Amino acid sequence: VEAAAGGLARAQLEEVRAKVVEAEAEAKALKAQREETLKATEALEAELAGAKKEGKALRAESKKKTAELEGKKAELAKAEERLAQVEAKLAQVEAQLAASVHLASQAADSLARVEAEGAGLRA
Repeated sequence: VEAAAGGLARAQLEEVRAKVVEAEAEAKALKAQREETLKATEALEAELAGAKKEGKALRAESKKKTAELEGKKAELAKAEERLAQVEAKLAQVEAQLAASVHLASQAADSLARVEAEGAGLRA
């Protein structure tokens, strides 16, 4: 019975040893997996930090471009206002020119009548 019990104990001991070896191998594999996960996490964190930095730079560039665009819009509004003023002045000058041409035409007609009357009196 003792021999059988000793054989059974040795078999159980071998089974426990096999389980320990298996558990150690699994622990080693899990450690390696953990290291890979940590490295991947660090790489992703570095990538995220770079993306955040790039995003910040893009937002700053966007703000700068928006400010430049607003400046150009203000310049355009001023130029359009000036153009409207010039066009109004041009219309005024054209109206004055038309009035001057009309007066000159009336003066020419009057002069022609006077010359005709003068010619009639001389005749």
